[in-house]
Amino acid sequence: MCRINYFFSIIVPVYNMERYLKRCINSIINQTFSEFEIIIVDDCSNGNCKEIVNSYNDDRIIYIRLEQNKGTLSARKIGSIEAKGYYITYIDPDDELKLNALEKVFNTIKDNDYDVIQFSVKSVSSNPNKKERIREEKKVSWYLSTKRSNIDNNYLLNEVLNEKISHNLCAKFFKSSIVKKAVIYLPDSHIIFSEDMLQCLIFFYFVKTYKAIYDELYIYYFDISYSNKTTDYLTEEKFNKMCMDSRNSLDEFYTFLIKMNDNILYKYDYLKLAYNQYKFLLYKTNNDNEYIHILNKYFDKNFLEEYNKYKYHYNYYLKTEEKLKVINNKLLPYFFSIILDGFYTNIRIFGININIKNNKNYTTPVVISFSNILRILFSIQFSNKNTKINLLGFNFVIEKRG
Repeated sequence: MCRINYFFSIIVPVYNMERYLKRCINSIINQTFSEFEIIIVDDCSNGNCKEIVNSYNDDRIIYIRLEQNKGTLSARKIGSIEAKGYYITYIDPDDELKLNALEKVFNTIKDNDYDVIQFSVKSVSSNPNKKERIREEKKVSWYLSTKRSNIDNNYLLNEVLNEKISHNLCAKFFKSSIVKKAVIYLPDSHIIFSEDMLQCLIFFYFVKTYKAIYDELYIYYFDISYSNKTTDYLTEEKFNKMCMDSRNSLDEFYTFLIKMNDNILYKYDYLKLAYNQYKFLLYKTNNDNEYIHILNKYFDKNFLEEYNKYKYHYNYYLKTEEKLKVINNKLLPYFFSIILDGFYTNIRIFGININIKNNKNYTTPVVISFSNILRILFSIQFSNKNTKINLLGFNFVIEKRG
């Protein structure tokens, strides 16, 4: 029987995460906006996934059981092909949506169609140390926030490659037409780490319009996944899988760029992304020689040399821009200036720099300098007809005679 088309399709891949699944489903079922379907893709899980789904007795929940474990990427791909909604999003079974998330997205797009809508994320850690927990949660929430970068809609793939838009899949709603076009390029490989990055990059290749919602509408329990743990908790086998999946995801994306004839255009941005993945995994090793040896199997000396070569030549083209920045900084009064740019305010007083986050996004930089303030307090303008004097906000006009 053919299903009706819902406005939202929410895809939840499940593999041995049944202990959190009800919490996740409840956060969707109880949404203030009800025109959605939930597609549960049971990735050959060992738990009671089907029983949990059947307990809801809700026609909006579609259950798909895979008889072989295919990995998160393939499970999402299967769910995407099945989805009938106008917009598609993905939620991990150990995470939640705020109850007004769908309503917020719907109100954002009912007058303007966007290819992607993203909102901010509230991260939650189970670290018993309160100080460490708060620091970890702030760090992850900042990385996943829509309020940390000015996004240029003309270069959306570049923004993801450079991680101004996080390449995590959570808290992003994609127009179904984008998903259906892009999903055929996702490989059927068993990938459970860096799968978000690969899917996000391929999807954003086809994206033309993007809209950010600043509210934290996705709850991310970030330390449940082993990818967010160090070698204190990671076995060598699991770390090897992380490195292998990360390398495979990068290679699959580069193969995709070759198919699109765009591998040269995005080569340096791609290498920067690959190098950032390498640094992320290197941090996980805790300088343990065995783990470093595993990492170097996938990110070898040749890879690092290629990155450094591209970086060296790319910097040549940035020299003029860097010179202009230096000149501009010198032109600004050294002892006092305020620059409001993007989501940040930079205050400079006698050579001391202070950065403060803004609530407002200044897409065009605003510069307040000592000379600007003097101009507001006092200025004189001469013309053939009159002289205009501004003094403490009061304007005086002296007409010329004869």
